[in-house]
Amino acid sequence: AYVDAALSAAAERSGLSSAIAEDIRFAAPLFFDPADGAVLRTELDETSRRFTIRSRAATGRTWTTHATGRLVDGKY
Repeated sequence: AYVDAALSAAAERSGLSSAIAEDIRFAAPLFFDPADGAVLRTELDETSRRFTIRSRAATGRTWTTHATGRLVDGKY
């Protein structure tokens, strides 16, 4: 799901409809309290095409990094 979020962000923000994720690092699983929910944030640096997936509890302040990586153009 983390890779899908990064690819979706790339398609929406930079038009990379054929992006491929590489150098992916999975840092932590996503756990959340169903009673509190979670906020998921996908960050994409359009210059370097590096992405970071983070979350926090809906009422929390501390963000947890779940995955990082880089997107490349998948057209050959």
